[in-house]
Amino acid sequence: MRADQKGQVSLEYAAVLASMLIILILIVILFNSLYSRSALEEQYIGATHGVQMLSAYAKDVKNSGTGARATVLVQIPQSVDFSNSSISNRTISLYVKNFGHAFAATDFEIAGRWPTKAGKQMMLLYNNLSHVVIVPGGLISISRSGFYFNSTPSSLLVQIKNEANSSYTFSQALVFSSCPSCTYNLSGASALSAGQFAIGSVAVPAMSSGRYTGYLEINSTSASGTNLENETFVLPITIEVS
Repeated sequence: MRADQKGQVSLEYAAVLASMLIILILIVILFNSLYSRSALEEQYIGATHGVQMLSAYAKDVKNSGTGARATVLVQIPQSVDFSNSSISNRTISLYVKNFGHAFAATDFEIAGRWPTKAGKQMMLLYNNLSHVVIVPGGLISISRSGFYFNSTPSSLLVQIKNEANSSYTFSQALVFSSCPSCTYNLSGASALSAGQFAIGSVAVPAMSSGRYTGYLEINSTSASGTNLENETFVLPITIEVS
């Protein structure tokens, strides 16, 4: 074989290899694109499951009445963009980057916020009469969801415990216009370190026959610089004297 023929074969062989390499690169690019799309779709499905689960629990809390509450463990995908996600206007929404919004609608008012990081997150839901509030939770525990008195005078206790790894301060408001003599007292510090608890007491004086309603609002505020969530608890109070 002449030298020019050998050179022609080499060039043809190199061209074939180059074509095969280009095809291989295109296949890898296509595979990576499909894989990325599949991974995003999987995360979108996870986000959809999360918002639908919160919507279902929110409906239960709404139907259970003022003061009802629940905690739900939600898996939030890593690709969620929290700046474009929301809990408001009767819609629970998580935005999956480069894919779109996963959302669930409710037929009642909701309000709240998402946590600031992905992964397994405990969410607190509670009914404050006007809205079902959905916020990151599980840091403060309250031993009861409300107070019911069927005789007077009487009193009931409630335990407030700090389950977080940092201190919280507490404030409270007793809203009970039909019972101005009803009182709430906290036995223990209004600031609780990690793991500490305090006991509160709602006291009702002797009252005439009738039905009286009000509520106790307990607000918890995390220590400055901890980035932990503040929480508000609304505990309904019902007095029924025959």
